[in-house]
Amino acid sequence: MKTIHVEKKILENERMDVLLKLNAMEYLRIQDESDGKRCIGYVDLKGEYMVEDVIHDFHEFIECDIFAPSYKLMNQEFTVRLVDVNGEIDAGLMVNLSFEIDGLNEEDELKLEDEELDLLGLEDLFEENENMVTHCTLIVAKNDDTYETIAERFHVGVDELKKINNFIEIRPKQCILIPKP
Repeated sequence: MKTIHVEKKILENERMDVLLKLNAMEYLRIQDESDGKRCIGYVDLKGEYMVEDVIHDFHEFIECDIFAPSYKLMNQEFTVRLVDVNGEIDAGLMVNLSFEIDGLNEEDELKLEDEELDLLGLEDLFEENENMVTHCTLIVAKNDDTYETIAERFHVGVDELKKINNFIEIRPKQCILIPKP
């Protein structure tokens, strides 16, 4: 079983004093493709936050598209399920989703597909070398992210973070690997 962590900002620049409630329902389906299996659908987020003692409701959708190539699939059924959701106020709401994925070869990693993400060089991070990572968190860099701000947020060393990411330049929407402690 693999776990993927996805970080997504919603309600950008919305003023919030306190996040009161955050619920998520997954609407995912697996479809066969000629070169593998694809999990597509969305996560339906509903919640409440407070601003100056006034409660506000919100409802957002986060689209999902996870592709597993045939050579990474095992004989067991390929499944993806949402196992955790939490949020943090950050000039809007930063939502963290955790998915468990079954049916993959434990030696390989998944390919996340999102046309807005910068995946350039990501596959190089999984090549057989001294930096080989088998369990990690994958995040999408924010506009003002640096190695230092990401390392602080995820409680990892700056040098370790740079090494695992092959010293790539961090740009907005760049996929960044976070090593597991």
